[in-house]
Amino acid sequence: MKSKFVGIVSKDAGAANQIAHYILKNAGQYLFALQEPALSIFTQILGEISILELDEVVKTSNEIITGPGWTSDFEWEGIRKGRANGKKVITHLDHWNYYLERFIRQSETILPDELWVSDEYSEKIAVGLFKETK
Repeated sequence: MKSKFVGIVSKDAGAANQIAHYILKNAGQYLFALQEPALSIFTQILGEISILELDEVVKTSNEIITGPGWTSDFEWEGIRKGRANGKKVITHLDHWNYYLERFIRQSETILPDELWVSDEYSEKIAVGLFKETK
């Protein structure tokens, strides 16, 4: 049976914290493409981890979990490259503001296959905005 690898693409702090705690509770084979401040957060929560380039994580992973990428294009690129390579992409929305804008760069909207939220308030917002996304 082929091993399942889950790629983690993260930069922003909020989602990094939540994704790292998810990993603590869900054993698996994870591959990491991280930038600061997420790198420090993952290391603090998970201990020493190996970091790969984004393209390597996308190529090797069966599915990808990202943050919503507000302060840079890094996580957005992870979503875009994951979708372009036929990988299931999950994004953990960690905030209550600017949901749609987190997925737009230069008038191009790239949505993940699935969204995870932290509470009922976030779920209401996400369900209202992303009717076609699980």
